[in-house]
Amino acid sequence: LAQPIAAGISPRTLPQLIDQHIRWDTGLVQMTFYHRFFLFARGLKWRQRLAYLGTCGGWIFSLIHYTTIVGTTLVANITIAIHPAPFSWTHLASIPLFLVGFCAWLLNPGASMMQRYRGLRMSFVYWPGTLVALWNAISRKRVKTSSESRRERFHPVMVFHVLVLAALVGSSIFAITTLNPIACVQGGVCIVVWLLIAWPIFVSILGGANHEATQWTEDEQNRPNLNFQTFSNEDEKRALVQMKQALVEIQKRIQVMENRKSRKSLNAT
Repeated sequence: LAQPIAAGISPRTLPQLIDQHIRWDTGLVQMTFYHRFFLFARGLKWRQRLAYLGTCGGWIFSLIHYTTIVGTTLVANITIAIHPAPFSWTHLASIPLFLVGFCAWLLNPGASMMQRYRGLRMSFVYWPGTLVALWNAISRKRVKTSSESRRERFHPVMVFHVLVLAALVGSSIFAITTLNPIACVQGGVCIVVWLLIAWPIFVSILGGANHEATQWTEDEQNRPNLNFQTFSNEDEKRALVQMKQALVEIQKRIQVMENRKSRKSLNAT
């Protein structure tokens, strides 16, 4: 339509955003458990089961995806540091592991490398929340609503972020101390990449400027008045014309589907 007819309030801080995704993931986990992981749901075709598993069960693949990236990075740094001699078995094993983690990062959805980087950064923020959502669903713990989330700078989940980041940076420094050229390059790249990925966590903990809060304020100031009484007659006419065109298009598609069904039934007879 030409005019917006709905508006929502996004989380103003990163901890509130984490609470929001914990609440969403808890619902998805509950749905997955209730419908038997969608693969054993009753009354569904296999295509429908796979479609539900790929959408509502996406939290499973996000855990596998992120665990692969973190795990391969840790194992690659540790293996190359155990025996840093060139062309040793640990040296040769660390390179494929590092490439597996890099390829898993490339599989992150996004139209460009920058969007993939942003997606991986938000996966780093959300991933521990998925574990919390899994625990909430199993223990049937009550989840806080959006109005109850008042965290501004720190979220308990960020402790897990700091521990994972410390393990990644520590393993990278351990690899650099071997003074192996490839190990130094690999460890240095890991440190830079993971510090950039965890940048929103540092900004939130240190109380820096929050992009979500700034964007929310700008959107709130520029948001038009959604009172329908303030719409002009021309705006109303334009909206009605667009709605009528959409209804006509929907009716045409329904008619085409009915014609196809009738042809199939005639061919079957």
